[in-house]
Amino acid sequence: MTTLSPNTAASDGEPEEAGQAIAAAPLVPPAALVERLLATLRRYLPPSDVELVSSAVEFAATATTSEATLRDMLTVGAILADMHLVDATGITAGMLQHAAIDPASHTVDPLLGERILNEFGVDVLALIESIAHFSALESRRRSRQQQPTARPRVINAQARHAQLEKVRKMFISMGDAPRVVIFKMADHLLRVRASGLSPDEATLLAEESRDIYAPLAARLGMARVESELEDRAFAQLEPDEYRRVSNLVEQVRREQQTYIDRVCAILKEEAAKIGIIAEVSGRYKHLWSIYRKLQRNGWDIHEVYDLIAFRVIVPTVQDCYAMLGQVHALWTPKEDRIKDFIAHRKANGYQSLHTTVFCLDNRLAEIQIRTAEMHRNAEYGAAMHWYYKDVGDNAQLDKNLGPWVKQIRDWQLDLQQRTSGQEMPTAEAGAGAMARIFVFTPQGDVKDLPLGSTPVDFAYQIHTKLGDHCAGARIITSGPQMTKRMVPLDYLLESGQIVEIITRKDAHPTRDWLKFVRTHAARTHINRYLKQHERDIYITIGRERLDSEMRKASLGTLEALSEEVLNAAVQQLDYHTAEEMYADIGGDTLRPSAVIQAIQAKLKSMAPVAPPPEEEKPAATALPTSDAVLNLAGVGGLLAKLANCCHPLPPDPIVGYISRGRGIVIHQARCRSLQRLREREAERLVAVDWQQMRLDRFAAPLIVLANDRTGLMRDVTQQIHEMKLNMQSVASQTNRKGVATISLTLQLNVSPTRKAEDGTVIPAAAQVKQLLDEAIRRIHAIRDVFLVQRDTRALVEEDGGA
Repeated sequence: MTTLSPNTAASDGEPEEAGQAIAAAPLVPPAALVERLLATLRRYLPPSDVELVSSAVEFAATATTSEATLRDMLTVGAILADMHLVDATGITAGMLQHAAIDPASHTVDPLLGERILNEFGVDVLALIESIAHFSALESRRRSRQQQPTARPRVINAQARHAQLEKVRKMFISMGDAPRVVIFKMADHLLRVRASGLSPDEATLLAEESRDIYAPLAARLGMARVESELEDRAFAQLEPDEYRRVSNLVEQVRREQQTYIDRVCAILKEEAAKIGIIAEVSGRYKHLWSIYRKLQRNGWDIHEVYDLIAFRVIVPTVQDCYAMLGQVHALWTPKEDRIKDFIAHRKANGYQSLHTTVFCLDNRLAEIQIRTAEMHRNAEYGAAMHWYYKDVGDNAQLDKNLGPWVKQIRDWQLDLQQRTSGQEMPTAEAGAGAMARIFVFTPQGDVKDLPLGSTPVDFAYQIHTKLGDHCAGARIITSGPQMTKRMVPLDYLLESGQIVEIITRKDAHPTRDWLKFVRTHAARTHINRYLKQHERDIYITIGRERLDSEMRKASLGTLEALSEEVLNAAVQQLDYHTAEEMYADIGGDTLRPSAVIQAIQAKLKSMAPVAPPPEEEKPAATALPTSDAVLNLAGVGGLLAKLANCCHPLPPDPIVGYISRGRGIVIHQARCRSLQRLREREAERLVAVDWQQMRLDRFAAPLIVLANDRTGLMRDVTQQIHEMKLNMQSVASQTNRKGVATISLTLQLNVSPTRKAEDGTVIPAAAQVKQLLDEAIRRIHAIRDVFLVQRDTRALVEEDGGA
C-alpha cells in the first residue's frame, strides 16, 4: 500500500484493516484526503471545475475494488492539485488512469473507457490513452531491466544507466504533450514516496529523480517538488553524506533558533512601522543545496551565509519594494547581492526580491520579499491557469502558457543534448531545432534517429539482418484496443511511435532504398549488400549503359564490338576482365565516357588515316583551350593534346606520343599507358617540353579520403565552388570500414598575362601549383578528411622507371 509523506497528505484517521474486513462493500474514499484535494482546488479553480473533480472522486470509488489503488488515485489527484499546473480535465484523467489502464496490457479497459467517455467526455479519455501509451513503454523497459542476471551488482548498475537514457529519450519523444509530462511527474512522486521498495528500485528511482525529474521541476519553477526530489535522491544515493549534512544542520538549528526568532520579530516590527501586515519566517535551505555549498566551502557550515533564508510575504507588489527599502534602512546591504526578480522574472516564471544584508551581530543573511501569489508560484510553478481553447485535435494552448510550455521544450532540448553527447541548437532556433526523433520497439527499447527517418533506417538501427530482410512495418497505437497499422518502407516516422518491423526471407535491399533512407548506417549496409549480392545486376546495368553510350557516339553496339577493341579498352583502364569493368559502370564507380574514349582511341589507331592537306591544318585559334600548338624540331603548328589517362600538369616530366590523326598526345613520363606504347611503338615517342606549348586549361584529378558522414560531399563541392573552379567529374564510394574515397577532376585555368605584385608575369606552372595547393589545403581542412592528393593511379611506381 502506498504511504504519503507527512508534508504532502494528512492521514484519514481510519485503520487500514477496515477496508480489508469488508472487501465486498463499496469503497469509501478517505475523507481527509478528499477534503484536502478539493480544498486545494477551490483556491484556484472555479466551482464548476471543482465539481467535475468531485464527481471523478465518486467515480473512482466505483471503478476499483482495491483500497490501495483508490488511495493512489486520490494521492495523484492531490499531487496534481498541489502543482497548480493542470486543469480539472487533467486532474480527472490523472486520477482515473490508475483504474482505467489495464496493468497487464497497458491499454484502456474498453468498458471503463466507455463509461469515462460518457461521464467526463472525449478530452479526459484522450488524456488517459496518452498516459497508457507511455505507461506501456515504461512497463516494457522495467520488465527487461528487472530480468535476473548472473552478476547483479555490475549488470544492475549498467541496466540503471541504460534505463536513465531510455527515460530521457521517452520524455524527448513526447514532443508537444506537456500535460503528459506533468502526469509522469505526479506518478514519479507517488512512487518515490511509496514504502517497501527494493534497493535496486529505490536506487533507480533516486537516479531518475536527480537526473530527470528534479531538473524538470526546476525548469517549471516548482521549488517544493524540486527540493523534495533532490533530498530524497540524496538520502538514497549518498546516505552517509546525507546523515552528515543532516547532523550539521540540526546542530546549527539548535544553536541559531533564538537568532532566527529575533530576526523574524524585527522584520515583522519593521513592516508594521510602514503599515504592512507581513508574514515572516526563517527557512533552512534543503539538504542537497546545503551539501553542494558545503563542498565549495570546505565543509565549514558557518561559512555558508545563506544557509537560512528569511522570507517576508506581503500583500502587494508595492509593499514588496517598500519593505525592501525598510530592510536596507535597517541593515546595510551587501554589494551586488540585490536581485529584482519581480521586474525581471526568471524564465520559469519565478518572481521575488532578493537581498543579502549584514544582519544582527553583523552576520550575512539572505532576505526574500514577495507577495502570497508569488510565493505560491515559487513553490508550485507559474502555470496556474491551465486551459485549452476549443477541444479535440484543434485545441490550442492559451497564449499565457507559452513561456511555461517553452520551458518544457527547452528542458527536452537539454535532455537530448545529454543523451546524444553532441552540441545541440539553441531553443531560440525554433521547433526545427530538435532534428532528432525517438522511436520505440514493441519491447520498449528506444532508437535515436534523425528527423525524416523511415522504417528501413529503424530496422538497421536494431540489427543488420533485420534491415536486410525488412519487408514492411506496423505502427502500434495504444487505445481502448491496441491497433496495428501497416505503413510503407518510405514512411516518415514520428517521435514516440512504436514500430514493429516485418521481415521475409526473400526480402532484400534494392537500389530504390537508397532514395529514401536517412541514416548513414542504413546507406552503408544497403550498399554493402548490393555489392556482395548483386554483382550480376551491376554487370547487366553496366553493359546496358555502355551499349547506350556507344550508340550515342555512333560506335555501333557493344555486341558488334570486336574482342580486340574491347580488350584494349579493358587493359587501358586497368581492369582484368570486361565483367569487372561492366560492374563498376553499373555501380557508378566508372564513367561510360571513359570507356568510350578508350574504344575510340583503339579504333583510330587501327584505321589508316591520310595526312590532311596543308591548307586544311587547323589554325591555332580554332583549337580547344585544352589543346596546344607545339613547336617541335623547328616545325611549328603541330597539334598537341594532354592525355586523359594521366593528366600531366607542369612541371611534371612529360613525353609526347605521335598519334595517328590526333596530333601529339602529351603523357606523364611515368604513365602506364605510355609504358605500353613504349614497348609497342617506341619510334612514335618524342621529347617535349612545357616551354614548347602554350596552354590555358589543365585537368587535375584528386583523391580524397575521409571518414564518411552526411554532408561530406556537399562540404567538398562547397569549397571548390568558393574557389570558383569547375569540376569536370566527381564520384565517391565507401568501404566497409566507413572510409569514403572521393575521386574528382578539377579544371585549372591559367592566363599568360597574369602578373605578380611586382609586375612580372606569373608562369603557367606557378599558377597551376598555386591553384592546386589552395584546393588541396581547403579540402584537407574539411572535418573528417584525412588525406588529399593528386590521383596517381595511372602512373607506375617510382622504382618502376619511366
